[in-house]
Amino acid sequence: AKFDGGNFGATFSLFSLSRQNAIVVDQIFRASGEQRNRGAELSVFGEPVEGVRLIGGVTYVDAELKETQGGVNEGNTVIGVPEIQANINGEWDLPFAPGLTLDGRVVYTGEQYVNEANTIDLESWARLDLGLRYRAEIGDVPLTFRARVDNVTDKGYWASSGGYPGANYLIQGAPRTFMMTVSADF
Repeated sequence: AKFDGGNFGATFSLFSLSRQNAIVVDQIFRASGEQRNRGAELSVFGEPVEGVRLIGGVTYVDAELKETQGGVNEGNTVIGVPEIQANINGEWDLPFAPGLTLDGRVVYTGEQYVNEANTIDLESWARLDLGLRYRAEIGDVPLTFRARVDNVTDKGYWASSGGYPGANYLIQGAPRTFMMTVSADF
């Protein structure tokens, strides 16, 4: 379903997906039932107030192992699939400084399992990113200057889990990161 109010809109989706699941037994890759994902997603977007733009959403996923070989891990949550993920991004064109835009983003990922037995999990995490963008013209060349700080609070976290069956890996979240760029339109 989609709502479009001109300057602001939203979408809502329900989904159900399945795919073959695999395991490794005695160093042999084998099929073992299926991974079933059911869920809902809500997203919003637009410019509700002149100079303020938003885009974001939240997703709920019930990821379950079904019809597994010998019932091993039957009904467990699939590794690396958080039940809840959400984000909101915003931009504000500063009215007192033409060409200058403040932007920010909050990203949230719920807890997720590291193994198919669901005995080890990663904690949920949230991250704040902030930035500035300045658009100017030097000569006849439009320039955009950007400065950004990702993970403003320097939170340590494991971003996700996944990998080849039986050989899982963890992905570490990036520390506080500063970036500056300049781009030109010719």
